[in-house]
Amino acid sequence: MLRKSFFRVLALFTVMTFVGATVGQAEVVITKPSGRDYKNPTLFVAGITGDAEVAKIAADNLRLCGWFDPARNAAEADFVINGQASSSSLQLTVAGRASFVMTQPLPAADRNHYIRKGVDMVLNKIFGIRGICATRIAFSVKSGRAKNIYIADFDGRDVKQITHHNNLCVEAEWTPDARSLIYTMYGNSNTDIIQTIINPLRSRLLVRMPGLNCGASVSPNGRMLALIASRDKQVELYVKPINGSTMTRLTRSRAVEASPCWSSDSAKICFVSDLGRRRPGIFVINAAGGTPQQQPTIGEEAVSPHMSSNGSIVYSCKSGGHYTLAIISKDPKVPSGVIVNQSGDWESPCWAPDNRHVICARNDGRGTSSLYIVDTWTLKTRLYLKGYDMTYPSWSNVY
Repeated sequence: MLRKSFFRVLALFTVMTFVGATVGQAEVVITKPSGRDYKNPTLFVAGITGDAEVAKIAADNLRLCGWFDPARNAAEADFVINGQASSSSLQLTVAGRASFVMTQPLPAADRNHYIRKGVDMVLNKIFGIRGICATRIAFSVKSGRAKNIYIADFDGRDVKQITHHNNLCVEAEWTPDARSLIYTMYGNSNTDIIQTIINPLRSRLLVRMPGLNCGASVSPNGRMLALIASRDKQVELYVKPINGSTMTRLTRSRAVEASPCWSSDSAKICFVSDLGRRRPGIFVINAAGGTPQQQPTIGEEAVSPHMSSNGSIVYSCKSGGHYTLAIISKDPKVPSGVIVNQSGDWESPCWAPDNRHVICARNDGRGTSSLYIVDTWTLKTRLYLKGYDMTYPSWSNVY
């Protein structure tokens, strides 16, 4: 998967809402100071009594969310949480730097999801963010010569296979409502862009044209699709209405484009190109057309960009023969530069909706890739899932 879709494109072209929750008033909202010198507030979960399964999911998500560090006891903690759990509700009582009570009903049809929404309400009151626990992560899993799309919850539970093909299904991206995935399927003689709705599971063909069609990305307003196509016998960046057929070409050169993604206002598109140079770099263009603007990156190559809702770009860069992760920060409190300095190839990063965490694939050189979460504030990494050969992760919005 090295260099994500840019080199796949080049090679292939050559050969052819929080419902029902109630929360008391919190006293503070914790924000990040400038620079890298940041430590999470500490949290001690004193105990969540009642339904053991509900309690475990809530405690696990408080631990995994990345916004707290564990305290050894209540006396040393910035926040202390007690709770009561049943099969139908979760109540969390927070004390410390902010004090409030959160009550979350748990509908039987989707109980585990609403437990995570309850934890997100805690994050919202303390940090002023929507949270990330009520999200899902999609990724491709290799089995033999095929790759299919899987999804899992934020905490790694409930892994589900979504596609069942003998082809390559890759580059999945969540739609803004987090209810469906758009991805590329490489067949024997064509490449198609497909949308699959998760529940109930059903699919539809979005793009099928002669040549290459790949790297589809949905605009945050849900109206437009950016994609890479070779309909004019040259690999270029296009946009089209997601429910329409009119294709608008944005780039016109001998360069090869790949990996488009959108700005949060749906006005700009970030993509990879070897325009004007021998090595791929990162460019931004207006979605309505114009001149691409190259972005300042580090390393010998820059590929696989993804834009956060605050405009920061995370990407994979080649340095010293390996791929690591770096960001072009638009947040004045977060420095630009390398965010991972560990062995292996770190590829295909994707922002979480909290504009802080990133999911990516790490290839350790032994033939398989696992998924890791990277904290761009503290530069800590955490294994998300292993045991599969996983690539191309995509983080959904909160839903």
